[in-house]
Amino acid sequence: MEFAMSSPYSRYKVILATEDQARCAHFQLRYMVYCEKKQYESSSLFPDGYERDDHDSHALHLLLKYTPPGSQTNRNVGTIRLIKGGNKPLPIENISDLNSNEFTNEYSGELSRLAIHEVPSGHDTLPLFILCRAAQHHARGCGISRLYFLARPALARHLTRNHLPFEQAGSPCYHRGRRIPYAMDVNGFARGLARWEKKLIKQKLAPSSKTETLHAYQHPNRLSDMVPNGCLQTKGMPEPKKAI
Repeated sequence: MEFAMSSPYSRYKVILATEDQARCAHFQLRYMVYCEKKQYESSSLFPDGYERDDHDSHALHLLLKYTPPGSQTNRNVGTIRLIKGGNKPLPIENISDLNSNEFTNEYSGELSRLAIHEVPSGHDTLPLFILCRAAQHHARGCGISRLYFLARPALARHLTRNHLPFEQAGSPCYHRGRRIPYAMDVNGFARGLARWEKKLIKQKLAPSSKTETLHAYQHPNRLSDMVPNGCLQTKGMPEPKKAI
């Protein structure tokens, strides 16, 4: 779907990073945020400038692009990763202790590697909203009904102020600082995003017309539709190094 460039909202586009160039851009932006800016990961582990780990081989990678006013060229400004549950535990299960009533399965998923880099001033929470909306869209398309994520308390408060209905799913842990595991229903996620969008419309950051709503992505019928052979390939790129 094409957009008339009439609002900040329509200058953003989310793509699935399934091609080599897009994957490299996704990993490179993660490196810029996680290694250089936040220093969550050691840059020495990624001498090629691409931050990635063992979970990337079975994940969907979303890349947020932004086209500045008066420009025909977009730039990469955000990432988020979706991992579907199933045969392997979700990464969050190896990092934190989930509550005893939390059971992950093929209908579970995890969001991680959220990164936002050099977005225009005045856009407030718009890039974060667009990444969350794309993640919810693809999670539903992959048959996921419950999503987990690990977050800083400050980020959790920020998301709560913007109407996302998640709940604490386990004990706090220390992973790149204090983090708390959260979970939310995918349908509830959609309802929360609808309320968040109304807030953005009032701020004139999002269009009121549904015809301009961001649908620059297509959700897969199956995860394997978007990931070749069920595994995201990294042709021409060295294997990710494990953190010590």
